[in-house]
Amino acid sequence: HLCGNKIGDARVNLVQLKIENKTEEDLSIKAQVTVQGLSHEAIESIVIPAGGKKSIGLSPAIKPDSVNIEEKRPSAIHIKVSLKDGSTLYEATERVQLLARNDIILSRALFPFAAVFVTPNDKLIDQLITAAANRLQGRTIAGYQKPPEGVLVEVKAIYDVISELGVHYRSNTNSFMSNDTFRAQRVTYPSESIVGTGANCIDGAVLFASCFECIGLSSY
Repeated sequence: HLCGNKIGDARVNLVQLKIENKTEEDLSIKAQVTVQGLSHEAIESIVIPAGGKKSIGLSPAIKPDSVNIEEKRPSAIHIKVSLKDGSTLYEATERVQLLARNDIILSRALFPFAAVFVTPNDKLIDQLITAAANRLQGRTIAGYQKPPEGVLVEVKAIYDVISELGVHYRSNTNSFMSNDTFRAQRVTYPSESIVGTGANCIDGAVLFASCFECIGLSSY
């Protein structure tokens, strides 16, 4: 979830390299990063002036067929820095654990990434909104085009549909990523909560946020 995203005003890259040129001539540098078995290679080429320093942030693009990881598994990040002529300046492999697609680390810094579980364009969310609209006068959901009291009526209709689907509280939080350093939790995607008729507190929050964003409401 971290690759190429932002926390506050800072962009978070998977790998951040700081390179210092201690020679008396400009150097053309190529940095390469890949997550083995998971990503495409990220490549960045820069020129560092004589006696200068530069930072490079790289976030490899994840391959589409690699995103459905159901349980944690080992992998490695391969880093290579070379000169224009191909000679290697630095090369290393860092072993990492890949989280399951449903895992989230519970920390103040990382919790904003729970938003990746908000899926307003999911087909089941659209069907749920249609069911809510059928309860309203004119069978219309217009979001902020209505006065505040009208928006609340729409929110209530969405709540009623979810309730009548039988979605109940379910403590499904186990994650094998938890350890002495941090705690992780399993999060269920909204469509899975609808089909399985169960959701914990975070699951319910992202389910409602998905419905509200689908009709143009701002959720937090």
